[in-house]
Amino acid sequence: MTQLAFIRSLARFLFETKAIKDNYDPTEEYTVDQLYQLIHPSWTMEKIELETYPLKSILDIVLAENALVDFDHWTKKLSAAHFDSEAFANGSRRILKIRRISTYS
Repeated sequence: MTQLAFIRSLARFLFETKAIKDNYDPTEEYTVDQLYQLIHPSWTMEKIELETYPLKSILDIVLAENALVDFDHWTKKLSAAHFDSEAFANGSRRILKIRRISTYS
């Protein structure tokens, strides 16, 4: 779900900023590589894979960290750590608290 939301948000951003001008269908699901192909139709697949690697690596880290929440005994049943039941306010407060703590450490 996280990956799908990320790619949909990226597609919407690229479309709204007019980075993608042609051949974009908002009802279609894309990969990061496919979005880059729409932006740079003249690029080879090797060039696209090279240029998308950093973004896809970050997304992989986010997905891994998201999954690790399930294995930590402190966060396993903590709804704010999972944003369960759309607990965005509690989840956001938790993230801000963690950032504050890590800033002062």
